[in-house]
Amino acid sequence: QIFDRPFLPSRSWFELTGTFAYGLAALCFLVAWPLLFVKRAGEAGGRRGSGLVGRFLVSTFGAAMLAWAAGATIVATCPMALALAAGKKVVLRYEVDDATRSRAGRRCGSPVILRNMPMGLSAVCNVPENIRRHLRTGMQVELEGWGTSNGLFHAKILVD
Repeated sequence: QIFDRPFLPSRSWFELTGTFAYGLAALCFLVAWPLLFVKRAGEAGGRRGSGLVGRFLVSTFGAAMLAWAAGATIVATCPMALALAAGKKVVLRYEVDDATRSRAGRRCGSPVILRNMPMGLSAVCNVPENIRRHLRTGMQVELEGWGTSNGLFHAKILVD
């Protein structure tokens, strides 16, 4: 039962690959931006957004999306694939950054925000209030679920 559970990479995986993922993302942006900008500049003019500002915005947004996808592949998709292929029941440790927010995005109520995790993968959602009220910044929590030492589909949060 892993497909209804959210995935989190392990802290050690993110610390190991985070710098590489950010570097790959920056490289993708630096390569894609001029290519997209030149491609847009070579298209026939006359359409809305075909001016310099439009080309700049479209190429910047496109290159940023490509860069984000490259970084996310390294940080999340690789350990997720390992968890699906070779997973077992595991428990991984994380550090609490914030347990007082009421929301972390549109679909994430009652979150516990984890420290030193990538943007978009730092919240454990729908944590019961009886657990959240005991959590403080810097406390260690364990997430139990299906995965590997590189990440897991978490099902339960355990407090030390």
